Amino acid sequence: MEKFKRTIVVTGTPGVGKTVVSNLLASKLNALHIDIGEVVKQEKLWSEHDKARESLIADMPKLSKRIQETIQHSEQDVILDGHYAVDVIPARNINIVFVLRREPDELRVLMQKHGFSGKKMKGKILPLKF
Repeated sequence: MEKFKRTIVVTGTPGVGKTVVSNLLASKLNALHIDIGEVVKQEKLWSEHDKARESLIADMPKLSKRIQETIQHSEQDVILDGHYAVDVIPARNINIVFVLRREPDELRVLMQKHGFSGKKMKGKILPLKF
């Protein structure tokens, strides 16, 4: 009997703890953890470098193909970790999605501590106005 394999996505704004949660979840489930940002860097799956935001722009077609191949060949559950994780595989192939959040002021302090700067932070944290 073939084991049912799940694809679990952990997403949210940068700095909310996606990788920490993904690593814990992968450990508990004996699952394969894929940090999408690391895949982009290590396998050079980016199309350009946004100097203003100090970010790599992922080549989404190549990244999507690579992630889907990895999931297909895995015999374990797969945990996808990244703020654009939901964009790399079709929704029909996702079993569970966790969207992590953090209070915006707390997130701003944490991002500043981790070296996020002006334009990069502005694109990540939207001010809440009521």
